[in-house]
Amino acid sequence: MKREVKMSMGQKAFFLYAFIIVVILGFVIYTYFSFNQVRSSNEYLYNNYVKAISKLSELKYIVKASDAYITDWFLTEKDTSASEYKAYFRLVDSNYYDLKGLMWVIVDYWPKDMQNIYYQILDKTDTLILRQKLLLGQFESYQAFSNTKLLMIALAQLQEGGRIKALEQIIISDIDRLYTQLTGISQGYISSINKMMMTYRRTIVFGVFLFLILLSIGVFAFVNNILSNVKKVNDISYRLAKGELVSIPWSSRQDELGIFYQNLRSINEYLKHASEFASNLAKNNFECDFKPASKNDALGNAMMRLRDNLIQAQKEAELRRIENQQRQWSSQGIAEFAEILREHSNDLDDLSQAVIAELVNYTIANVGGIYIIEDEDPENVYIELRAFYAYDRHKFVEKRFKPGETLVGQCYLEGQTIYMNDVPEDYMKIVSGLGSDKPRSILIVPLIVNEKIMGIVELASFEEFEPYQIEFVEKIGESIASSISTVKINLRTQRLLQEMAEKTSKLEAREEEIRKEVEKKERTIQELRKSLDEQHRKLEQVLEQRNQLELELKHLTIKYEQMIREKDMELGNILLAINNTIGFYVLSYSGDFIEANPLYLSFLKTTKDDIIGSKHQRFVGVDFVNSGNYKKIWDDLKLGKSVKTSVQYMVEGKSRYVNEVFTPVLNEQGSLEKVIVFSFVES
Repeated sequence: MKREVKMSMGQKAFFLYAFIIVVILGFVIYTYFSFNQVRSSNEYLYNNYVKAISKLSELKYIVKASDAYITDWFLTEKDTSASEYKAYFRLVDSNYYDLKGLMWVIVDYWPKDMQNIYYQILDKTDTLILRQKLLLGQFESYQAFSNTKLLMIALAQLQEGGRIKALEQIIISDIDRLYTQLTGISQGYISSINKMMMTYRRTIVFGVFLFLILLSIGVFAFVNNILSNVKKVNDISYRLAKGELVSIPWSSRQDELGIFYQNLRSINEYLKHASEFASNLAKNNFECDFKPASKNDALGNAMMRLRDNLIQAQKEAELRRIENQQRQWSSQGIAEFAEILREHSNDLDDLSQAVIAELVNYTIANVGGIYIIEDEDPENVYIELRAFYAYDRHKFVEKRFKPGETLVGQCYLEGQTIYMNDVPEDYMKIVSGLGSDKPRSILIVPLIVNEKIMGIVELASFEEFEPYQIEFVEKIGESIASSISTVKINLRTQRLLQEMAEKTSKLEAREEEIRKEVEKKERTIQELRKSLDEQHRKLEQVLEQRNQLELELKHLTIKYEQMIREKDMELGNILLAINNTIGFYVLSYSGDFIEANPLYLSFLKTTKDDIIGSKHQRFVGVDFVNSGNYKKIWDDLKLGKSVKTSVQYMVEGKSRYVNEVFTPVLNEQGSLEKVIVFSFVES
């Protein structure tokens, strides 16, 4: 059949349809990104400025209300069980600290000068609350109100020009100044959003007008093409009967288009078969049969490929389900072991037994053991089995050996995981109530932290360990090693402190002996002096004895001073050893570094010049700060409480937990002046 080289009706319909789709898609994309931009701007404005404006108003209310509660209480109730007294403490101890917690994240998005103003407001507010509480503390008993002078001094502080009232007015002034700056920034954002919306409206109106014009031109051209291609209906209907994709226009004409409807009946049967096949695919019935109308049947061949792709996708989905299950298993295990390590951080045997018991149960192994590297004496390094676990009961076995001995010793020397699924007959037997047999697989993993092996875990099972299980044991190995290192450092520190206490006690006892001996000699001298009048004849002998005693006293004094110098030197060495073992740093009341020893600087991978003056929060993990633990530490410190906790640090992109003891140093007014921190980091 001779065919003209022109665009068919199907092609024209396709291009017209594609044009409409592209234009509509363009409008959709433009609308989506425009609204996205407006929504993002609105969210940023609300979260960082509108919400902050509301919280500043609440802070201003807290400052004013605290003054009102105290003043009303002094003038009317004067009883610590009164409603005004309780309302004040509820306001400053609950509402105020909740507000600070909500503002903690918002302030980080502000300009630096506004952040400084906000932190100054907080410092002044904290000082105001402290002054108010000190004032209330003077009147905890009702008898204090009978002291007219004390009462007048207190009321003077609450009146205009008073110490508390003046500070309150300064705080309110600072809040108003910050409120004005935030309002100005918010107005700028609102103006920008309005401009974006106006631009979007103009673009939509112009685009719709242009789209209608182009659509009218396209429809006219398409209809004109249909009228000029009526003679091609026979060829189109024949191609449709063979399954080729052709655009089919609807018409009720009774001329050449009559043949078109004959071919439609064949197409209807074909589409019915294809619909049944597609329904089976939708029900995941991939065994159903379908035969394309011809080799050029694009739809039929595409549906066959779809069936093959669905079968492959089902297999891939099952693999992804297994991988997700394994990842969930690993994540849950890491969380459980982190909790175990925190709960058993004071005793090495207790920690070892808890870790190996949980590890055997979690990996569904049969037997497990944990070995600790004892290297305090570099000349006598040995590996000791600290805990052994099997079938929900544990048994400690006295067993130690040198590096290189057995597979565990070899793992220590190589520092690499050893996995065996062909276990020698004489290596190990697993004993249970049903008898004993050799394990099918052995997994030996070194526990490494900071490139140092702290211990080794050995697991045995009747089943083979999966790669994800091996990876899990290796991943938690660093956390276990870090906990072992921390426990060792704690034990070593306690031992050094105990030795220092014993030596100090011995020194004090020796000082007491010397003092008593000196007193005894002095009494002897006094007795000799009293007997001078009675023993003139023995004057020379007495004088000689006296000189001898004074000489002995001088020797004892020199000896005592020498002992003091030696003990001072020994104590200095002990303090130096502690300084080299325990991390130490000092923070200001606002969280800035004042001092840090080399061990702590080495742990943070930084220098003293870089850290002094910077915020402590800079090195703390974001998750730890957002959880509220970091805020609670500072709240307790400002109340004069010492805090012992585990702090999450971010060192070179890695999260590391370190046990630390925070000790507050208060000034004469009871305010926080600085914080001394002992950090049990590893050297």
